[in-house]
Amino acid sequence: MLVHSAAAHFSRRTRYRQAYSNSSRPHRLKVVFLIGHVRDAKLQIDLEIENREHGDTLIGTFLDTYQNLTLKAVMGYRWAAENCKEAKLIIKMDDDVFFNAGKFFDTFWYKQQQKNPQGQQRSIFCNVWENAPVGRTGKWRVAKDLYANNIYHFPYCAGFFIIITTDLLAPMYKAAKTIDFFWIDDVFMYGMVPDFIGGIRFWQIGLKSRQITETYKLYKRSKEKHKISGCSYWAVLTDGDKLFDSEQNELIQYENSLKLKSGNQKGPLLN
Repeated sequence: MLVHSAAAHFSRRTRYRQAYSNSSRPHRLKVVFLIGHVRDAKLQIDLEIENREHGDTLIGTFLDTYQNLTLKAVMGYRWAAENCKEAKLIIKMDDDVFFNAGKFFDTFWYKQQQKNPQGQQRSIFCNVWENAPVGRTGKWRVAKDLYANNIYHFPYCAGFFIIITTDLLAPMYKAAKTIDFFWIDDVFMYGMVPDFIGGIRFWQIGLKSRQITETYKLYKRSKEKHKISGCSYWAVLTDGDKLFDSEQNELIQYENSLKLKSGNQKGPLLN
């Protein structure tokens, strides 16, 4: 799991370590946080202490800014291509996403293994956008001289949660160094780069597929209607703080109740 995290988000990284690091349900999850360089001396010292304690942060030489998210993504691909050759899948997510790992393995992973026991190849799973308009105002403003078309002529991923097959790590890293830089990381890394490589298949796990969503209200509505057990979503964008804690605590209580019912655990529920 390559997690894009802002330098100052120590509490969010702590939450992720508690929820996901080295988890095995039924497979081991390795979590690595991607962070940029900071100019604040105190913050830099705190980041160095954090890495000495946990050894799970990668700090780039670029500044930790929103405009440098593309560089952060490329850094993650380079590290994963060199160090994750035995991984089954690579998950890229932001540090404000709540991820139900158990449901992921029980549904998505199980179905993929049924379809292809050897694993998918050259595939990206995400909330896929097609023929998306190019923003000319606001947060994702793109000037005409940078990208002249009014729509992106290739599919790309909403970047909050993305799964890629490991055979794409090296090709995507190499391609990212080859083509012209584009500052919107979702469009560049999961649109322009795959389009340049060619032969990559996008699989929709968002929108009507209802497995991941950027809209917390949709997730909450589904969970209220179908309960945790029947809710089809296993990844949702949250505020990274109180909402994440609420969802994680509810999930822990639900999993503990299942253990009690099955007789695998006796005693009070965990806090």
